[in-house]
Amino acid sequence: MCGIIGYIGSRNAIDVAIHGIADLEPRGYEAAGLAYVQEGKFQIEKRLREGLGSQTVHPSEQLRLWLDHGDATSNMCIGHTRWPSHGDNTLNNAHPHVGFIDRIAVVHNGTISNFHVLREELSGKVPLRSQTDTELVVHLVARELEASQISLAEAVRRALVHVEGSYAFLFIDRTQPDMIVAAVMGSPLMVGLGDDEVVIASDASAIVRITKRIVDVDDGEVLVIRASGIEDSSHVERISELDPHDIDCEGYDHYMLKEIMEQPRIVRAAMNYGGRINMKRGMPRLGGFRDFSGALARVEHVVLVACGTAYYAALIGKHYLQKIAGIARVDVMIASEADLSNVRAEGSVLIAISQSGETFDTKGVVDEARSRDIFTMGVVNVAASWIARATNCGVYCGAGRETAVASTKVFVSQLTVLYLIAVRLGRMRRLSRPDGKRLLKNLKALPDILEDLLEDELVETAQWIAQNIIAPSDFVAFIGKGMLYPIAMEGSLKLKEITYIPSEGYASGELKHGSLALLSTTRPTVAIIPSDDTFSDVLTAVMEAARTGSPIIVVVQESQKDMMRQILDEYSTSTFDSFQTMLVIPDVPDYLMPIAAVLPLQLLAYFAALALDREIDKPRQLAKSVTVG
Repeated sequence: MCGIIGYIGSRNAIDVAIHGIADLEPRGYEAAGLAYVQEGKFQIEKRLREGLGSQTVHPSEQLRLWLDHGDATSNMCIGHTRWPSHGDNTLNNAHPHVGFIDRIAVVHNGTISNFHVLREELSGKVPLRSQTDTELVVHLVARELEASQISLAEAVRRALVHVEGSYAFLFIDRTQPDMIVAAVMGSPLMVGLGDDEVVIASDASAIVRITKRIVDVDDGEVLVIRASGIEDSSHVERISELDPHDIDCEGYDHYMLKEIMEQPRIVRAAMNYGGRINMKRGMPRLGGFRDFSGALARVEHVVLVACGTAYYAALIGKHYLQKIAGIARVDVMIASEADLSNVRAEGSVLIAISQSGETFDTKGVVDEARSRDIFTMGVVNVAASWIARATNCGVYCGAGRETAVASTKVFVSQLTVLYLIAVRLGRMRRLSRPDGKRLLKNLKALPDILEDLLEDELVETAQWIAQNIIAPSDFVAFIGKGMLYPIAMEGSLKLKEITYIPSEGYASGELKHGSLALLSTTRPTVAIIPSDDTFSDVLTAVMEAARTGSPIIVVVQESQKDMMRQILDEYSTSTFDSFQTMLVIPDVPDYLMPIAAVLPLQLLAYFAALALDREIDKPRQLAKSVTVG
């Protein structure tokens, strides 16, 4: 998981590249480097991540200090930020890499699958200075240039014949410092076109500070890029919808907290601020459905595929599709484990859910579905991403850039979109107009409820619980049932991601089948209390956990708080008062409880990580977009 950037133009390209590296760091932040040409020679600067927690100094910050204390300038530069997939985190393994004839430098995002074959072929023939797959490719290009009087672009094309896997490369030639050559296969890359300047990057976040005019690079393309633009190009431009303000923390200490607090607005954005709601007909307006209404009305089988947090959104989406849309057969598959062998093309739809639209395993399932003629739909947050372009239709989440590695607001936007899809499909089937209107009315009211939820009292309670109960523990159990079981798993994942505290999310009825043995007076249980007919089942699990001495923390609706306080006071043997351990949220309809219930769990994880001095936005060994296998 990496990010790459290149720039040619009238600005100081080194400064632009360092800004871009910082914007791309959620994709990987263990090492960073850049290459530029000065007086006909390559200048290479590389830095490694240093320190822990709040004392961490990121590679982009080190490069910024280097630039600010020097006078380096160039009109062309390429840069890279890295989470290692090949080789240890060392300066030798950090990008850029230079070919053996010292003429070509490269940065790369992706994974070369025939890495070992290439390494064996080149071993002993050229000096191998690193453990990376990327170095091998720049040597292949250098070999082509040494053997023939050809252009860099042609050398790249010939070298890539021998390369298997996914990649986005940027190559520069020190003898031609007015040109960058880009090559793409299976990894995201886009070109931003300015006024006699061009910026190339893995993500629009590294481009929109310069320009919003963007061209997406397609698989198999090798492009020659100069300050004037892309040579011999017939590419169609688009205008990036990314707001540069999304890139800034805007007064918050961490992006994660900012993104948690944005979620009322994010639900509104997922509804396009009402533009996706046709209240008169009780039906969502989803433009992606317009040309496929006939096929979607006949859907008998839906397969939802996703990874990580998006997988938990898919599990809740299954409930929506079955109970709201009335689709009896709905399967949810972890993308890395997906098996489509029993999915018939006729009457089936595959819905791929991905924040970035570039998730490696999810892309693989979409590819397989297309090969089987299965109708595909994307639920993504990045317009013009691979999944958005590869699927038959889709619904855009509209959450804006999410910078913190641990997903919060995009998860809520995915749930909102899946709810809208379920209502739309339901209205195309047997869901009545009054029921559709009721469901949409409830959703339209949700942002105001979430704003009330995020008032100071809940935030302060979450902070107290996180500091005094969660942070000192060495294990935390989360329990839920029905639609709230995936929320228990998501709450557990958030805690693991940013605090590194071991944790598991359990179906409440499973606690007694072994996992109770893990609980103790220092190992809390977080229970999400439903208001539907599953209440008594969850209550039984709460009482079982309480008997172990486990401190009981509950997410409970306002109308249930007095009853839950009485129950906790009677059954809990913890030293904590029930008043201190209740996260009270406003009453919401059952279908929307997953969205409301996840917010206090996000706050628990955030404040526990803060108490433990973790690096909240960039947790160790994780990256925002998992674009390699």
